[in-house]
Amino acid sequence: MKPTLKKIRNTSLIAGLALLAVSCGTKEVRNLHAEDYEDRCTIKKVGEKSFRLDESSDGMFDYVQYIDNDTLPMFSFLNIHLNAIYLYDMRTCELLDTIVFQKEGNDGVGALQGYHYINADSIITYQAGSGRIALADSEGHVKQRYVLMDMGQQQAPDQVLPNPDVTTDNPILYANHLVSMGGGYYSESSIETTGRVYTTLHYNLATGKISYANRYPEIYRKWDWGMHGYYRSLNTALDKDNNILISFAADHNLWRYNPETGISDSLYAGSREVKSIKPFSTAPKEYMYQGAPAAAVKAWYEPQPSYDAILYDPWRQLYYRFVRFPRADAMKNFFNNKPVGIIVLDKDLKYLGEERFPDSPVGYDTFNAFVTPEGLFIKPLVSKDEDKVTFYQYQVVIEE
Repeated sequence: MKPTLKKIRNTSLIAGLALLAVSCGTKEVRNLHAEDYEDRCTIKKVGEKSFRLDESSDGMFDYVQYIDNDTLPMFSFLNIHLNAIYLYDMRTCELLDTIVFQKEGNDGVGALQGYHYINADSIITYQAGSGRIALADSEGHVKQRYVLMDMGQQQAPDQVLPNPDVTTDNPILYANHLVSMGGGYYSESSIETTGRVYTTLHYNLATGKISYANRYPEIYRKWDWGMHGYYRSLNTALDKDNNILISFAADHNLWRYNPETGISDSLYAGSREVKSIKPFSTAPKEYMYQGAPAAAVKAWYEPQPSYDAILYDPWRQLYYRFVRFPRADAMKNFFNNKPVGIIVLDKDLKYLGEERFPDSPVGYDTFNAFVTPEGLFIKPLVSKDEDKVTFYQYQVVIEE
């Protein structure tokens, strides 16, 4: 019998059932709902867009943002070599502007890792590991600086605060004066079981109030997931109500956090093709774990499935969650060039269906995907043209 929506949305019940499923000797994270829902979705490629690169830029970036504007919608990316944001007309693909930021001085913002473009007068910038953000304008002038945290206090014996690590799929989130950023904990320490390890930071620009939230799910606190970023990195997005959505690579559920109430819950968003995910080790965690050999971790990761970015499509009121499927020979070609699929959820985060992308020699860079009124855009992992960066355009078709 299929579980009802009410049962699935009852976080405490589902979490309890999931823990029973993984704690009775199975030593894996099983997908208890893989067969519970009908698959009603297909995805089709409908076009592509290419953006011309100048001599100072390349297509190997880690941070892009689609800037929604009724009169001038823009595609943007961060050039870390120039410490600059490139702005393109999304309709014509022409370069409009390059905003170069100083690293030092009165307008210095450090070496940028990410940004959030609100408008030409308000661009939030962040330097990795600084514990600070700045509010600048499109001329590169800093209007205000904010100290988020003292990085010297980031880790204690019983607590680890998030050190934001922003990327396209874990971006700087902004809504109603609140800046939210995620930061993964890339160690495997007993601090997770005896203390508190938070993954998100929330700072109110208007009041200066800061808070930390969202510990790793129980499966992370219980087992070893190989250190590094294979399974410990997180993907974040805002939902239609400005709640924070978190996609953990080893969790079939999405986690939803309301920063106003401080309440979080989980919702099923797994793949029918992912029946289970096995941890690297189930041995008890040590306080100062030195880690396994990198080759052993890679060999374990590649034949395993994992979940990736979560995106909200406000124009179609849909959510997209990427999933990667096992392939033993993936490392011979390109890191993370594993088969990719997409899970589609409706406006209430209910499962609608999923589709596996066709095998491709150039792969799929789901880490730099974005959504516009025209559809979903995904860049290939490998580019054949150094003079431009190309994104393939997709549309989701839902059977009624």
